[in-house]
Amino acid sequence: MNEKTLAGPAPEQARAQLRRILASPLFSTARRLSQFLEFVVSRSIEGQAAEIKESLIGVEVYGREPTYDPKADSIVRAEASRLRAKLREYYETEGRNDPIRIELPKGSYTPAFVTNAAVETGPSKPVGAVAPPAGARGRWMAIAALVLILAAAAVWWQTRGSRRAHSIAVMPLVNLTSDHTADPLGETLTEELPAPCSPRAIGASPAGPPRST
Repeated sequence: MNEKTLAGPAPEQARAQLRRILASPLFSTARRLSQFLEFVVSRSIEGQAAEIKESLIGVEVYGREPTYDPKADSIVRAEASRLRAKLREYYETEGRNDPIRIELPKGSYTPAFVTNAAVETGPSKPVGAVAPPAGARGRWMAIAALVLILAAAAVWWQTRGSRRAHSIAVMPLVNLTSDHTADPLGETLTEELPAPCSPRAIGASPAGPPRST
């Protein structure tokens, strides 16, 4: 069995795609068309593509006599047309994301195997979308953690009930690295910092009502 004659995907990939097609609702109820497709694909994978003839399909798939004359009986041509339409429908619906396309070129009974490049490469990334380097992400994550700690400290000072005034000043965060893609992160973190508070708002006891004279 010579499987190296298969052009395109590897034989095991072609067989896996054939099983995927035959198990689909479109083909699971179409017994003859499934047999047709399985016959031509298997012969092609096994290196016997040159032997796939209309007369052979008529005998092996449709049970015609060995003396079958395609000129007198056009069942194979008619079924090949149905198979092409069925494959087209399959790849327009549930098989649109399959990694391999199996096609039956018009005027031929030898299947063609086409690799679906769109599935292999995956969805394209938007132009200009560049992820920041891993090192820059780590530095900015550390800065974000520091901001959270400072914010928690500010809340603690506000709620401890001391009459003494306390304040914490956090300067705007500036990107000191050469990675300008991290600039938006610094700006976002700066905007999230709590606004400066007056001593009265942070630690002083609230003033009581004015005394009457």
